[in-house]
Amino acid sequence: MRRVESEAKLMRDGGDGTSVYEHLVAARRRGMVAPELDLPPVPDEGRYIVAAFSALSGQRQVGMSGPQRITLEAMQAYAQIHQRPFTPWELETLCAMDAALLRTLAEGRN
Repeated sequence: MRRVESEAKLMRDGGDGTSVYEHLVAARRRGMVAPELDLPPVPDEGRYIVAAFSALSGQRQVGMSGPQRITLEAMQAYAQIHQRPFTPWELETLCAMDAALLRTLAEGRN
């Protein structure tokens, strides 16, 4: 979850309509240190679930209150398209990753 939370912090608005990530990349280009860009590594056995989460997250709906949760229907469609059904543990993990991302983004708005 640390990686998801770190990525969510980078997605937050940097105060001028650009993301924190964009600010940090620009700072790094100017030679400044930006350790926030060094995300925790993903173990090899977890890469598929992180890839699935990234793909699903990129397709999420955004409403007036911000990004919406990833639906189980979207997860099912992803599994069908990739011909790889998710186990119950994988679904729970995707939901936990999604909750961590949404919580971290919401904390940045408060």
